[in-house]
Amino acid sequence: MNKELLKLAYDFLTKCQLDEGFEEEARLGMGCERAAYKLNDDYIVKIAKNAFCNYDLDEDEWDDRYDYSEERQTEEEIHIWEQLTPEERSLFNPIVASGKFCNLPFMVMPMVKILNGERGAKEVCEKNEINFNFKLLEEVAERFELDFWDMVENTTNFGFDKLGNFVITDFGLIGYY
Repeated sequence: MNKELLKLAYDFLTKCQLDEGFEEEARLGMGCERAAYKLNDDYIVKIAKNAFCNYDLDEDEWDDRYDYSEERQTEEEIHIWEQLTPEERSLFNPIVASGKFCNLPFMVMPMVKILNGERGAKEVCEKNEINFNFKLLEEVAERFELDFWDMVENTTNFGFDKLGNFVITDFGLIGYY
C-alpha cells in the first residue's frame, strides 16, 4: 500500500469535507453510488457520493442505501482486487491505495482516459488493434458474479491508462447500479 498516496487521499478528502466549493471543483463524475474525484494529475479517489453531502436522497432512502450499497460496493471491489492473479489484475485499472474516511471506504486509482462514447469495449479494441483478453475477463466475471456486459458495454467503465493500456475501470458489481 502506498503510504504517501494514502496520506494525500486523506488530506484531499478532508479538504473536500471542509470546502464544498473545492469538492464540487474536484469531482470528475458520479455513478449511481459513488463519486470520483481528481486527486492530482495522476490519480483519482472513489468514495460514496454522499460522503460530503446528500445529493439525491431523502432521509428514508439514506439509511437503506448508505448501509448497503455505497459502503459495500467499494469494500467488495477491494476484496475482489486482492483475490485476482497478476494476469487478471492486468485487465483492470489498479487499486493502488484504500482506506476509510469518516467510516466510508475509499480507493485510489490511476487516472484513466474514459472513452465515454458509443462503442463497446470489444469494438474499441478492434478499432485500435488492441489484443485484450476478453475471455479471461469473462472468467473473472463468472467467478466473482460480476456483470460482464456492464464492464464491456457501459462506456464509462473502460478506457486508456497513461501508458496507453486499455483497462476496465469498474468491476460491474451486480446490484450497485
